[in-house]
Amino acid sequence: MKPAIRTSGRGPRLYAHPGGPGFSWREFGPDFAGLDRIFEVAYIDPRGTGATRRPKDPGAYSLDDYVADLDELVEEPAYLLGFSHGGLVAQRFAARHPEKLLGLVLASTAAHFSADMQAALDRKIASSKGEPWLEDAVAALKEEQANTYSDDAELARILAREFPLYFHRYDARARAWVKAIAGEPCNGDALRHFNDEEFLSIDLRAELSRIKTRTIVVSGADDFICPPEAGREMHETIAGSKFIVIPESGHMTYVEQPVAFYEAVSTVLK
Repeated sequence: MKPAIRTSGRGPRLYAHPGGPGFSWREFGPDFAGLDRIFEVAYIDPRGTGATRRPKDPGAYSLDDYVADLDELVEEPAYLLGFSHGGLVAQRFAARHPEKLLGLVLASTAAHFSADMQAALDRKIASSKGEPWLEDAVAALKEEQANTYSDDAELARILAREFPLYFHRYDARARAWVKAIAGEPCNGDALRHFNDEEFLSIDLRAELSRIKTRTIVVSGADDFICPPEAGREMHETIAGSKFIVIPESGHMTYVEQPVAFYEAVSTVLK
């Protein structure tokens, strides 16, 4: 299934694959850290989101499905940025189709989900003690992971309650992003499949050594879902990669620290 894209900017093409899974290109917001100043950014609508049709099979959202879609989309060598779940797609794509890449950015992602994640969540909860949103955000996280939603609209409401955990500081900028993304329902089939079938079992570590393109790994210092330990692990396995930790940032690095994110991504050109 060839995904729909929208493009912005001028320069070498950078495909930007959003996360979730289940989010469209709108996850990146109206100004994706200004990357269209140096790239022609091709924002991807993964299967079942935005302008890309929804599969009839509610289980047709495996990692290999997303990789096959990306293979159909990328016809000429280009740069690829995979954010969060999109970073999982990008890792496998880079390992299998090195000839299609000029460079790779793995942002706020991991090769597998380990005990480091629970430890990072515990640290985030402890550091957020006293925040008025904390109790409800933790409850929403449990609801999302247990798939206790009936449709995409209800999932969007759950995620909006959960999202404060994804930021180093839940300030006005973060709240504006959450308000905007809450109006764009997440594909519940995609997220349900991931939570049920892949979240605890996926492990791409054995594939990382096959990534030969120039790679930048970007982690938020306060990311609880893909902590810096996960970024460092990828960096240590991908030969010649560069690892950048963005301070005062959670999972949503490009929202909280757009200048630092721009600078980190731009190094893939050097």
